[in-house]
Amino acid sequence: MARRRPRSRARSIAVMVVLARAASARAQSVGRRESHAIEGRFDFTPLTAIGLNPNEITVTVSTESHGKRFARVRADGTFALRDVPAGRHRLDVDALGLNYPPLAVTVRGENDDEGEPGSVVATYAEDVEVVVETMPLKMVPASVAEYFEPATTLRPADVVKHPLFLVMCAMVLAVLMPKLLEMIDPEELEALRRDMARAGAKMERTTNAPRPERVAATSTSNANKMD
Repeated sequence: MARRRPRSRARSIAVMVVLARAASARAQSVGRRESHAIEGRFDFTPLTAIGLNPNEITVTVSTESHGKRFARVRADGTFALRDVPAGRHRLDVDALGLNYPPLAVTVRGENDDEGEPGSVVATYAEDVEVVVETMPLKMVPASVAEYFEPATTLRPADVVKHPLFLVMCAMVLAVLMPKLLEMIDPEELEALRRDMARAGAKMERTTNAPRPERVAATSTSNANKMD
């Protein structure tokens, strides 16, 4: 029994060494992953139009399970996002004064059937039918950012139609009308009142006068009664 103990210890040590090596190899295989680079270039024309320095632009790639990758744009308008895993990601651009649409970027991996490993396919994230030029990735803004609402031109017609203007006009007339009536000569004011009374009476007679159709209908009904 004393002779078998060293052999059992040696076997245990050998098993432990094998298990340690297997665990180390597995850890290395799990920790190893594909990493590629996304290279692109910005169009200088919009940057020059608004006086934007390329160094002030930041490009961000959001991956599904490996966080985000950031890159600053170089002075020549190029950029490179390093250590990007294979798969489908989202690319955003932070540029003051310009609106860049977010992109859906697909990086080909070693196990992909289509394309070479590391090749990039990009489309608009909100419209996958729009394909973006790659090799390098061409970045073109969609529009110029407007941070303030443009001032609208003031038209006299809009002022006259405004309710506040109408209320103010009514208040002014209510204050000035009595004073204007006091400035009129009493005889002229009396003549004006008589004319207004005549016009009102004439309008009332015209409104209450029987229509020709009624007169004809009345005469016809009276004739029928006499018959």
